[in-house]
Amino acid sequence: MDNLVKTTNNIVDISNYNFIEPVGMAILYALYEDEGVNLKNLGPTNSYMNVMFNKEYNSSKNYIPIENVRHGSIEKNVKHITDMIIDHKDFQNLSSTGRKDLYDYLYYMIGEVLNNALHHSLSPIGAIIAGQYFPNLKKIQICVVDRGVGFLSNLKRKYDVYSESEAIIKALEKEVSCPP
Repeated sequence: MDNLVKTTNNIVDISNYNFIEPVGMAILYALYEDEGVNLKNLGPTNSYMNVMFNKEYNSSKNYIPIENVRHGSIEKNVKHITDMIIDHKDFQNLSSTGRKDLYDYLYYMIGEVLNNALHHSLSPIGAIIAGQYFPNLKKIQICVVDRGVGFLSNLKRKYDVYSESEAIIKALEKEVSCPP
């Protein structure tokens, strides 16, 4: 993590950043949860961080606030996050079939990613999920961050992989799994 976020005396200084995408906010939150990293000197990103760390969702906004998902709450969180997305004003004009298809797709995708993060990572903080809808790009960005053992450590026990990139490629193969 030190390559992505520089810390000095366990304090994150990102005051030079003008914008951090949801994945960056989720990484910061994971560091805060796992290592107690002090989030100071946030500069222009401070108001965005406050919004992302705030649990109140506003359907007129384009963000999905950060949530910490733990074992036993996956289905509740998947439903909550999917509901937040589908409730956004830009999706209200979809046909009932279009809304149902989008809901089902998002529910399945978010559920799979969270299940994988929680069941394979052995993350002490669970999984951190956040997201944002970019209406001009017609793109929904959802990210899941954990502080677990990683692909390499997990897959090395069962397969001949020697680098993170090999492990990720291997994990994408059909029927490759390595639960803890």
